[in-house]
Amino acid sequence: MSTKTNLNDFPAEVDDTKYSMQTHMIYGKNISSKWDYSHHVVAPLSSSVIFKLDSVERGAEGFLEFANSKQFGDDFTPIYIYDRFGEPNKDLLEENLAYVEKGEKAVPLPQGWEPYQLFLVFLQKQEMR
Repeated sequence: MSTKTNLNDFPAEVDDTKYSMQTHMIYGKNISSKWDYSHHVVAPLSSSVIFKLDSVERGAEGFLEFANSKQFGDDFTPIYIYDRFGEPNKDLLEENLAYVEKGEKAVPLPQGWEPYQLFLVFLQKQEMR
């Protein structure tokens, strides 16, 4: 099985209050569980659609994580397999948007009908309450 980078693995806590909101909007959060920072200072832009897996076991672990994402929570580095299951750029964008907006989650949507569909689903759920 693969080794996970956990947020608790970082030695020092970063005091985010020392930085302005403009700084956060430009550079994002200092540390994210969505990327293994042991080899990068800043998460690189990824243009991959399919990601390399070192073994069949790592692939199986990635599918297991995807199927049980609520069980694993947000404090682990995901194993990326295919961009529709998760992709580092989108995951980091969602995390940073939620951070800047002081929200729990953020969902970036492509143009087209997706925003309208999501809005209608939201209205429908509100109506059922």
